[in-house]
Amino acid sequence: MEADRQGCKARDTIEVEVLGEVPLELGNDTVLCAGETLMLQAQILADDFLWSTGSTATSISVTEPGTYWVEATAGQCKVADTIQVNFLTIEFDLGEDLLLCEGEQTTLDATVENASYFWQDGSTAPTYTVTEPGTYWVQVGESGCFEFDTVQISYQYRPDSILPNYEYICENEVIWLEPSIPGASYIWNDGSQNSKLRVIQPGDYRVTVLLNGCSFEDAISLRPCESCLYVPNAFSPDGNGINDVFLSFPVCEIFNFEMKVFDRWGNLLFESSDPSMGWDGRFKGKKLQ
Repeated sequence: MEADRQGCKARDTIEVEVLGEVPLELGNDTVLCAGETLMLQAQILADDFLWSTGSTATSISVTEPGTYWVEATAGQCKVADTIQVNFLTIEFDLGEDLLLCEGEQTTLDATVENASYFWQDGSTAPTYTVTEPGTYWVQVGESGCFEFDTVQISYQYRPDSILPNYEYICENEVIWLEPSIPGASYIWNDGSQNSKLRVIQPGDYRVTVLLNGCSFEDAISLRPCESCLYVPNAFSPDGNGINDVFLSFPVCEIFNFEMKVFDRWGNLLFESSDPSMGWDGRFKGKKLQ
């Protein structure tokens, strides 16, 4: 450049460099699976970088959906690019671990629109019917993404024994019906809620057992007995193996038992507190006549 003013001349030179277009590409808008991480890289030689997150590094890690941009400065030139990042969330829930009562069933629902399913036994339906205890899981897939959930199903079964197998109740006898099931509560047919029921007469007795949110019923029918013992009026201790021992036979539960045998003069020949122990017709090892 040359200038002329009042006969004076001056000259100066400046060099202008026109840079070509500087490429900066973050890539196409993208969709990631939940839990994935996308690394955005500003692949350009520049003096400075500024990201939408405030970072000034050459790259950032993206773990949340949103619009991300970067501006690169090279000398007096600036270039920028923007990318939209979304995450595909597959939303379903098998629920909390569950305790069912004996005989119940439940349906696990993993339904997601346009999804595929794979359950622990290989079935591929969106729902699964549970009829027994176990660990159940499903993998749900959509657009190349997968989510997994699991649930534990337990069962409360009927206790093995609730009421005893009594059949008779004798005069002046007291029977206690006591289920003794840990953690249970009870409702008897008379409306009482005690842990045991005192029974003094024949009849039908029923109890409802409440255990872990489940209910189980049991009943017992007690018939009257004239006597709790059948006592024969004769026996034949002749050693032939038939009716050789004098025994009494309980026809209901015996709590206290005592049998004594006397001779005609009132002498004690035999005594026992065990109904299964009888008299063989001997006294002091000798057979009586």
